[in-house]
Amino acid sequence: MMRHSARLLILLILLLIPLSLFGADECFDCHDKYRKTNHGKLDCTACHSDAKDLPHPDKLKKPDCVSCHGDAAKMHGTSSRAEKKLACSQCHAVHNIARGAKKCVSCHPSVARKGLPSARRYLPASDLYGLTSHGKSGVTCRDCHASQGRTSDRVCVKCHENVYNVYKGTAHAKGSAAKCTECHDPHKVKTYKELGTSERMAVCVRCHSDYKGKHAWLPHTELHFMHLECSTCHSPRSEKGMVFNIRVRTDAGERNLNYDDIAAAFGTKKPARDLIDLNMDRRITSSEIVPFFDRLKRTTPGTIAISGSIVVTRAHHDYSAVQKRDKVCATCHSDGAPFYQSMYIVLPEKKGFSQMPVKGTVLASMPSSLALNFVLLGETKLRFSDIKALLRSKGQVRQEIVQDLGFRWIDIIGIFVSIMVLFFILVHIILRVVFRR
Repeated sequence: MMRHSARLLILLILLLIPLSLFGADECFDCHDKYRKTNHGKLDCTACHSDAKDLPHPDKLKKPDCVSCHGDAAKMHGTSSRAEKKLACSQCHAVHNIARGAKKCVSCHPSVARKGLPSARRYLPASDLYGLTSHGKSGVTCRDCHASQGRTSDRVCVKCHENVYNVYKGTAHAKGSAAKCTECHDPHKVKTYKELGTSERMAVCVRCHSDYKGKHAWLPHTELHFMHLECSTCHSPRSEKGMVFNIRVRTDAGERNLNYDDIAAAFGTKKPARDLIDLNMDRRITSSEIVPFFDRLKRTTPGTIAISGSIVVTRAHHDYSAVQKRDKVCATCHSDGAPFYQSMYIVLPEKKGFSQMPVKGTVLASMPSSLALNFVLLGETKLRFSDIKALLRSKGQVRQEIVQDLGFRWIDIIGIFVSIMVLFFILVHIILRVVFRR
């Protein structure tokens, strides 16, 4: 009886299984070009469910991606692609997911922003986007361009909330005078730190074209704008520092030192920061910087120069300070200026650059053959604190101080000679008094 029941159960199961069941191998007899299909572990009929028998009808229904990809479908429904009625297969290689999806730039190679006061209008360089700060951080096109409408500040706030909380109450933000993207190019390869003074000023000049006329009261206006950016004065709470770039001057013109110059001088492909910071303490001393520049001078055609600028190292997004006509020059032109506490020398690397902290005393000890476009106030004259530090120091520390003093040794020698002259005059007077001659 039990054997008879088992046979009956097996027969019932066989009757319930469709006789038209077939696998992918049978599909490839006609659809050979899809033999390398890879959609996870799914078979053809998982998507083409209406192909119940072979041969199947000529026209099958379009696969319903939503049945498996519900979350992605919801995102797609709120995007600009849904507005354009784009199907999944227009962006995704559905028969071989290993190929990945199309990039946005496949259809949008150069999308102009017509509402910006810029000739370039933020054309996204598709082949360079991966090098931008957004690209390196993993920000994709759809993270910002969720719809076909204009990107607003709300998009930026998602990642830059702290910055926007400062900016939203300023004169620039009120009345939508300036949106985030009107100053910041989200597709730019260079980061803000990499921009030179003139490049940073160019952002403000797009709207404030008469900046020189507005600053006619400022002595040496042209000279100030060669080395200062607008936010140095108009954003008092921004952190500022002095940045020194290495330049090469030739008869053909002037250019920035590049990594190839350094590699040729030292005969190695090591990072530039390791070639100058020999003891790897991330602090450049005179004993390190002087040989570095001596080597460059011997091998690089032209004159090695150092160009200094005062730049904002950490921006505070309130640029509302106006009528700041501080005519006390010593506010900036003194050794007590805040940016004297933050100095960096910029070194070119294979990719990008590195910034190494450096002391003013070190730069003051540079060889006189170097062309400098700046003077560090207070660093070329001897101070009592220098003498006190020299007398109290020992060993390697004293050796570094001796080298850092640089041209101030002229002051030391002058003081010593003056003391000796006064000493001999005093001795002479005493002897005349004693012997009454």
